[in-house]
Formats: sequence, C-alpha cells, structure tokens
Amino acid sequence: MNTFKNSHIIAKILVFLMLAGALINLYASHTMSVQLEILNNMAIGIEYSDEAIDASDSAVTISGLFQMVTYFICAVFISIWTYRTVYNAKVMSLDPLPIGPGLAVGSYFIPILNLWKPVQAISAARKVFITAGGNNPGGGYFIPLWWTAWLVSNVLGQASFRMSNFGEDIDEIIAYTRVTMYSDTVDVLLYLVTLAMILHISGLNRWAAKSLEDGMSTADAQ
Repeated sequence: MNTFKNSHIIAKILVFLMLAGALINLYASHTMSVQLEILNNMAIGIEYSDEAIDASDSAVTISGLFQMVTYFICAVFISIWTYRTVYNAKVMSLDPLPIGPGLAVGSYFIPILNLWKPVQAISAARKVFITAGGNNPGGGYFIPLWWTAWLVSNVLGQASFRMSNFGEDIDEIIAYTRVTMYSDTVDVLLYLVTLAMILHISGLNRWAAKSLEDGMSTADAQ
C-alpha cells in the first residue's frame, strides 16, 4: 500500500523562504526606484557624483544576486512540495489525476506547459484533499491569485530581461529600470500569495491524511 509523503517540514521551510523572498524583492524594488529617480534627474540635466551612481549600481547588483539565489532555492523546495502534494493526492484519489507528480514538477520548467499544467495539478490535488477530508474550509481563491501573480511576474520578468539588452540611451535605460521595478514589486506579491497558497493546500493535505488514517484505524478496530 502506498503511504503518504510528509510535506509538513517542506512547507515550514517554504514559509521562511517565501517571507525572505518577499523582503528581498521589496528591497530590490526600492533600489530600482532610487536608480529610477537618479536616471530621471540625469535626463533633465541634474548631475550626480560618481560615488552616488556607484552606490546605486552596487545596491541594485547586490539585491539582484540575492534575488537570483533565493529564486533558485525556492524553485527547488517548491518542486519538492509540489511532488509530495500531488503524490499524496494520487494516493488518496479513487480516480486518476489529470497530471501526475513528476509532470506536475517538470511542467514548471517547460515552456507553454508552465502556463497551466502546474495550476491544474495543484487544483486537482486540492479537490482530492477536500473530498478525502470531508470538508471544504474555503480559500478557493488562493490558487487563482497565485497563478495570476505567477503569470504577471513571468510577463514582466521576460520584458525586463529583453529590455536589458537595449543600448545606452538614457530613455531606454529609464524604461528598463521602470519595468524591472514593477517586476520586483509584483514578485513581492507573488511570494506572499504563494505562501498563502502553500499553507492552505498543506493544511488540506494534513487534514485529509488524518481523516483517512483515523478512518482506517476505526475500521481495523472493528
């Protein structure tokens, strides 16, 4: 008999990572807003010392490095959490799931598929947990909010990446800086909404697993 995979510890780690990611992106958004102010002022002829410009550039670079490291660490743990969540739903479900745990994780990294497959997998798992747990505590809006933030973040991230290849024209640099600031701001929301979604789904998972285990214990006792 298949047993449930414990995702509780992974969820706890993700709480810390999501909060850290939100704070880092909040700082990154601030550094970009400072740089945007400098660029706008330079565009109208206001001069800045080399030290002030270098300090702004350094802050942007450092925050960018922290963003990158946090993103990759979060990607690893969200992949583990997603696999265990969908796996548990597969064990609990009487019917086949539309997407298995392996593809649910892989689809995060496959173009086109990452537009709907991960949210399809998590949505299906949520329905299984609600059925197995015998209750519906609400919170169905967490998944649409999470995925909307994910899509908007991806669009702005792609725009920022492509604009980073622009030349050295001041107007192009200002446009790139503004879009990147918007992207960082949306990512703050993404981390927070993802945190809420993970806590919601993990809670349903634990409740469903407990309900099923209690039911089996009662059956064995009889």
